Amino acid sequence: IHVDVSDGVFTPWKTWATVPIIKKIVSSCPGLKLAVHLMVENPDNIIGDWVESGINGIIVHCERIKNAKSFYESCLKNGVKPMIAANIETPISALSEYGDFKDFVLLAVSAGPSGQEIDLNVIPKIAELRKIRPDATIIVDGGITPETIKLIKSAGADEATSGTHIFSSSSPEKAYSELVGLAEQ
Repeated sequence: IHVDVSDGVFTPWKTWATVPIIKKIVSSCPGLKLAVHLMVENPDNIIGDWVESGINGIIVHCERIKNAKSFYESCLKNGVKPMIAANIETPISALSEYGDFKDFVLLAVSAGPSGQEIDLNVIPKIAELRKIRPDATIIVDGGITPETIKLIKSAGADEATSGTHIFSSSSPEKAYSELVGLAEQ
């Protein structure tokens, strides 16, 4: 499960997810795999609380993280997978300094609320990152539908995050299964 956390500063939207709420979810659902996507102005100031909350993964933006090495080490120390995200307008070259990171999230929309349509400029960016980092896990977040999952997969993406397509469907289970099936083709 991917949970967006927004502070209302980095993006104009503020979300419901807080460390205490996530801790309750994690403690009441043993075995739940949960990643938190921090869309916040100063992630360095709050990473410690998040990596100790029981989550499995944490995503921070290359545009905002100031001490990536400290973030990376803190995550590994606490058994949390560190991931770096890049906004759609950020050049792939900005990710070159994150050599230790294995997982990259490319936003196919502007950081913000769920329900945005994919920005197809992400397709060449996926291919570029795949060429530069053939060993990386590339995750695409935003605008994922049956049509777009095929495009991002053919460009080299490994995973996709979909919310609105699934939860706005009359059958979320069927929508989820369809995306999984297309991803596995």
